[in-house]
Amino acid sequence: MEKLVELAKNKDKKAFIELISNIKEEMYLVAKLKLKNEKDIENAIQNTLIKSYKCIKRLHNNNLFKIWIMRIHINECDKIEKKNKNKELYKENNSDINKKGKDIKFDILIRNLNDEEKVILTFYYYFKYSIKEVCEIFKENENIINSKIIRARNKIRKEIKDNRMIDIEKILRISGSNEIYIPNKIEKIVSNLK
Repeated sequence: MEKLVELAKNKDKKAFIELISNIKEEMYLVAKLKLKNEKDIENAIQNTLIKSYKCIKRLHNNNLFKIWIMRIHINECDKIEKKNKNKELYKENNSDINKKGKDIKFDILIRNLNDEEKVILTFYYYFKYSIKEVCEIFKENENIINSKIIRARNKIRKEIKDNRMIDIEKILRISGSNEIYIPNKIEKIVSNLK
C-alpha cells in the first residue's frame, strides 16, 4: 500500500483509484449511516475524494492513508449533515428484531444509536478495524472508544429487553459480515479529478 500511496502523491490516478477501491465499502457505509440520502452520500464521497486527491502530498506517514482519508470523509459527512438541518428522525418498530438473536441485520441493530456510535461500531464490528485504528480516526484514547462501544452495546441490549441472554457482541460480529451494495461511482469521480 505504501507504494500506491507514493504513486498517488505523484498524481497517479490509477494508484489513487486502487487505494480508494480498497476502502470504498467503508466510505459508502459511513456516509450512509450519517446521511441516509443517496445524493448527500454521493456528495460526501465526491468531496472526500477531491479533497484527499488534492492534498495527499500532506500525508506524512503513508501507512496511515486509510485513517487519514476516513477522517476527511467523516468531516465531509458532518459538513453535509449540518447543512441538512431538517433531518428526519427515523426509528423503526422494534418488531424487526428476532428475539432469539438469529438473522439480525447489522443496520437494524444499530439503527437507534447516535451517529458517532453507529460509525464506531461499524468500523469495529463490520469492517474489523482494531480499537487502535478507531481511536486514530476519532482522535480519542482507547478508554473512551472502549466505553463508547460498551455503551452502544448496552443500548442495543436494552432494546432487545425480552432476552438478556443474547450475546450482543457475537451478534454484532456475525451480522457485520453481511455484504453491502456500493454504487460504482467512485472510479468515475476519481477519473474526473484534475
